[in-house]
Amino acid sequence: MPPKHDVGSAQRRRRAVHLYVLHRWISWEVSFIAFGAYLSGGLDSTAIVAMMMGVAPERRPTCFTIDFAANGNLDDSPQDLLCTRRIARRLGVNLIEVQMELSAILRRSMVEDTLAPDALRRRSFFNPAAVRRLVDQNREGEVDGSYTIFVLMCVELWCRHFVDA
Repeated sequence: MPPKHDVGSAQRRRRAVHLYVLHRWISWEVSFIAFGAYLSGGLDSTAIVAMMMGVAPERRPTCFTIDFAANGNLDDSPQDLLCTRRIARRLGVNLIEVQMELSAILRRSMVEDTLAPDALRRRSFFNPAAVRRLVDQNREGEVDGSYTIFVLMCVELWCRHFVDA
């Protein structure tokens, strides 16, 4: 009788290879350059910073995070920032908080170009009419959709850079 294929074992091997490659890349990058990282308070950025520190324990990376608190209560921004601060303290890294005014990012021309209805239709992630309504209501001051618009723009720009390229 042929041996049974152990799916869990294959997944563990694949995960180990991915971690090995990531560790080797971080080791190579960290070995000869000054380094820092964006620390969001999430699992991915925390793991990467921890790996960086494991590769070069004598060097502490400088971490950066974005503070949207100046814009009012934007979704989970205040809680995210508190979590990021806690993680930075626990890891013992220097955390630089960059205050971000969404109004500076959300210039009309950039929003119009990034969230153009044709681009949204082509990608088919978001309803172009609903996005247009949100942008118009935000511009008129009817709602504060700044953070949502910012996230929509990030998704679209990320797709342009990594998917379309």
